[in-house]
Amino acid sequence: MNPLDLLIVSLAAFYAAYAITRTHGPFRLFERARAGLPHGGVLTCFYCAAVWAALIAYAALQTPLAALV
Repeated sequence: MNPLDLLIVSLAAFYAAYAITRTHGPFRLFERARAGLPHGGVLTCFYCAAVWAALIAYAALQTPLAALV
């Protein structure tokens, strides 16, 4: 992984965490998911969501889907 890949994955994880925790999402999907879970779970904590989004992005980079990511 070169520095540009790291920057791109970091920014993507940041935006994914922001979108999940702070926006309504398409068709209010994120809002309904946050409302459906008790206390919102991971979906209300920006830092928790950022860790999970980064982990998923990193794991996707280790698969043949790396070019797509």
